[in-house]
Amino acid sequence: MLSLLTGRPAQQTGSGGTADIFVNDQLAQTVTLPAASNQLVNPITVDISKFLHTGKNAIRIRRPEGSPYASVQALATFYGPWPEVKPGGNFETRSSDLRLQTKCDKTEGKVGDEITCHVEAERVAFRGYGMILAEIGIPPGVDVDRSSLESAMQGSGWVINQYDVLPDRLVVYLWPEAGGAKFDFKFRPRFGLNAKSAASVLYDYYNPEARAVVPPATFRVKEK
Repeated sequence: MLSLLTGRPAQQTGSGGTADIFVNDQLAQTVTLPAASNQLVNPITVDISKFLHTGKNAIRIRRPEGSPYASVQALATFYGPWPEVKPGGNFETRSSDLRLQTKCDKTEGKVGDEITCHVEAERVAFRGYGMILAEIGIPPGVDVDRSSLESAMQGSGWVINQYDVLPDRLVVYLWPEAGGAKFDFKFRPRFGLNAKSAASVLYDYYNPEARAVVPPATFRVKEK
């Protein structure tokens, strides 16, 4: 998305002229700019998404010689593919400060099947201190077994301080000891699906920029 706005010294008047917008050497659109003055004018917005392709793109704006000044703002949103997730929903990632591993005992089954997810979260080489938060992605439409979370909390020696069950993730508040925190929790799918879970993230409560991210896992659940 491009936004163009003309401007010139207050004593100058006249047409704002035109601007040819080229994307990858292809003329995307010619726009007529409003006459510039000492008054504020609305920017002209041009959607150039259909002219873009994967990889590098070149955007040029050509205007007649002697045209008044103009400013241009480009707004872009994009995404990149997640790395391939290992079979069985097992994936491990680490940053310089944190390590996160998630593993579900199965990612395919039937409605109502019990699925156990194993989580390991730790600081690397004792870097940093204090609380860390683990957001463990779960597929849509599942019932999380809260009794399994209560057992994990009590069995952790209260390394697990608190948890919240959200529609697409489990948020666990951890005070890790040496060796990090390891725990299991269970959930059951309520209906058939072929969908990805949310990504899983481990980050430092006091330094959110220190984080490790595990890509989404694909779950395939059949109706009974």
